[in-house]
Amino acid sequence: MFARLAIESGGLLLSARGSQPFWNWYLYTYLISALALILAGWLLSKTSDRFMKGWPRASYLLPAGGVLLLFLLLNIEISDFYSVGERITFTFTATLAQDLTYTLGWALFAVALLTAGIAISSRPARIAALAFW
Repeated sequence: MFARLAIESGGLLLSARGSQPFWNWYLYTYLISALALILAGWLLSKTSDRFMKGWPRASYLLPAGGVLLLFLLLNIEISDFYSVGERITFTFTATLAQDLTYTLGWALFAVALLTAGIAISSRPARIAALAFW
């Protein structure tokens, strides 16, 4: 699921955009998948979830994948809102409004990630939030 959504973006660029800028299949697909990964990580955190000795726990990797999908969703929704035509286009430095939207979106994402990292006492989440600044 993660690899299909995060790595293989060819289908994303070829698919037609919906009529609504925010309520679209991108929101549904990426949000449900991200929440499923975060929930799976939370449920596995109470178990012995190492695949092999010396490997990181799945309960650490799954929420990280979910957060990455949420970040991709943020960027996809911004690009979808500013795209013209039938297909989504990723253009950074297109207009001042679009650039400011990316900046504000990334800043709000970092604040939300930092808040979540403090609330659940997760050092990796706090470090990732600082990387967005």
